[in-house]
Amino acid sequence: MLDNGQGLTLLNRRYFLLLLCVGLTACQSSPPRANTVVRTHLEKQEDGMWYAHYVADRPVKRLYFHRNPNNARQQRWQPLSNEIEIVFAEGVEVVRHRTGKPFSSASFRLTPTYIPLPKDYAPFSPFSNGDVGIYSGRFFACSVAPCDETSNHYPMRLTASKNEHIVIQGKIHTSDIEWIGLNSGEQIFVGRLQPEVMSGLLAII
Repeated sequence: MLDNGQGLTLLNRRYFLLLLCVGLTACQSSPPRANTVVRTHLEKQEDGMWYAHYVADRPVKRLYFHRNPNNARQQRWQPLSNEIEIVFAEGVEVVRHRTGKPFSSASFRLTPTYIPLPKDYAPFSPFSNGDVGIYSGRFFACSVAPCDETSNHYPMRLTASKNEHIVIQGKIHTSDIEWIGLNSGEQIFVGRLQPEVMSGLLAII
């Protein structure tokens, strides 16, 4: 017959094994890993050219866009690598490696001129002095189609030229800003014009 100390030790061992089994079951039934995070960096260089850089936190087979009114990206975005391409299939634009292998980054030189899009906002709305309005939702991307409410979290960064203002969500920033894009996106102003406060609102005149 076991004494009290031995009995308590045996009970502890059984309790430990029970916890180990429960922990193992929890690990085996844990939910799948969340979707890959895709970070977007919009960059304006000193020569006035705009670029879009996408970086995924792990390799992906494809990148999908939140909004797909037509195939304008395929026509107007120039990949900086010959290994990356944009294809238009089944009504959506997709970024992929030409060989089909996984990739973790893709960069494009953009065409920062106005283009009307069916039932959507133009990505760029240039001012006569070189300043520009940008629609951020045009650049939202995800790794799993479709980019819907399950992936409604788009890490964004925008870098402008020196001495330019960035106006987003009612606040003024200089040169560089990071934020989380949500829902359908927002309009952004980038330029040298000094925003003015009128009746409690920021205005670009």
